[in-house]
Amino acid sequence: MKRSLSLKLIRVAAALLSFSALTYVFLGGHLTFFSEFGVIISKLQLSNSILRFITPGAIFGSGLIVILILTLLFGRVYCSVICPLGILQDVGIHLKKRLRNKKKKLRYSKPHHWLRYSILALVLVSPMFVGLAVVNKMDPYAIYARFAHAVIRPIGILSGNILNQVLYLFGLSGQHPQVLPEITSFTFTIAIVSIGIVMVFVLLKNRLYCNTLCPVGTLLGLLSKVSVFRIQIDEHSCTRCGKCLSGCKSHCIDSKSKTVDFSRCVACYNCISSCNDNSIGYRLAWRLPRSEKKPRFDPSRRDAITKGTLAMGFALTPTWIQTQGKDRGGAATTEEPGPVTPPGSISKQHYLSRCIACEECVSVCPSGVLQPAFLQYGLKGLSVPFLDYSKAECSYDCRRCGEVCPTGAILPLTLEDKQTTQIGIAHFRRRYCDIRTKGIDCVECEGACPTGAITMVPHRRGGLMPRINTDLCNGCGACEAVCPADGPHPAIWVEANTVHALALPGIKNQTT
Repeated sequence: MKRSLSLKLIRVAAALLSFSALTYVFLGGHLTFFSEFGVIISKLQLSNSILRFITPGAIFGSGLIVILILTLLFGRVYCSVICPLGILQDVGIHLKKRLRNKKKKLRYSKPHHWLRYSILALVLVSPMFVGLAVVNKMDPYAIYARFAHAVIRPIGILSGNILNQVLYLFGLSGQHPQVLPEITSFTFTIAIVSIGIVMVFVLLKNRLYCNTLCPVGTLLGLLSKVSVFRIQIDEHSCTRCGKCLSGCKSHCIDSKSKTVDFSRCVACYNCISSCNDNSIGYRLAWRLPRSEKKPRFDPSRRDAITKGTLAMGFALTPTWIQTQGKDRGGAATTEEPGPVTPPGSISKQHYLSRCIACEECVSVCPSGVLQPAFLQYGLKGLSVPFLDYSKAECSYDCRRCGEVCPTGAILPLTLEDKQTTQIGIAHFRRRYCDIRTKGIDCVECEGACPTGAITMVPHRRGGLMPRINTDLCNGCGACEAVCPADGPHPAIWVEANTVHALALPGIKNQTT
């Protein structure tokens, strides 16, 4: 019993640690060991690991390998320890038990295989037709990440500001109040609806969502069938009392046949600690009985390994096909530039083929220029962040988005490389400039430009007008963000590079 309790305590402690670290990152925390641990956990998410694994020219497969090894050894521990949405469901299940006056007797539920595998097939095939639009709405990490950004973060900032005000009233010094992030109604609605659906499933049957709608759970469930260690019931000592079912979140224990559907088991270990007869345990499933001298052929094991391997290969194939020969920008394109993508995203094609719209980059962006898209990228890019220069500019000395991106959609850059990556080129609309509309000189764009790409030159009608050196412009948008023009559009604006280019080192940067 002590050993079973230890398993549960280790699982709970590891889950709380990873969940807290991830949430801390989404609250905007950085530059601490805790935040760096949160970034590591984000890169251990299955969808993120697969996308990083197929990133050309970079070795990002370690996360995927770790997940595969953990699953083949211990089953779906990923779902209870690493997946933030799974841990959030566990919190909801715990609160439901606390608030319920009468304990509900749990029973074994038959698996909905047709639904599980249909959704998995849809998610795996969809990248070939609609990009990652379906993936980023179904991925459990992305669902939690959007909820954390749109709901948890504003609540955290508001609570912190209220606490600072209370401390100030009592004569104690607090931190400076933070500005609440601007959350669009579309982003908020998507976040609330997604979490709402998950919580409805929690109220109905605990982890039912994980074993019906979640494609990650279904995919890992195929591999869990052949894991080395599995929950097993001793047929001789089991009395069929049903106590093991009282804590089973997945309703996967059939006490009548004394079997466990390990493809649905999320390795919470509640069943082990609830059994007074020690009849259920976490045991080496590949161990042979002493009477057997040779291993017997087990077709179910080979079948499960084959299905799991094929499914994992199928998961990698659609996005891999999408990205071959299109990422590095050698071929010409007639595609509309669209919104400006962050430095390190290489190209619009690379970015859209890997971003799952988790909005982690949005949470850590210090200027707030990164915003979730609505239809700026079209239907394929719903919720994918873009640089909105009407809000702010891409800070010249910041490269945080590349450091936290869990999928490889935004690659990490050195500060020097980031400053010379040309994500777009500034253009000038003289008809909207103050010198034409108001007859007054305005030098806002020149003062804001961090590279010296903008200089003011005499206008033939008198006054000064900006001139843009496109070789020096890196497309940061500082000029567009500060332009005070009263027209329907700013007088200076940045057109996105479909494929990122290289700008010359900034003159201002060299002289400072």
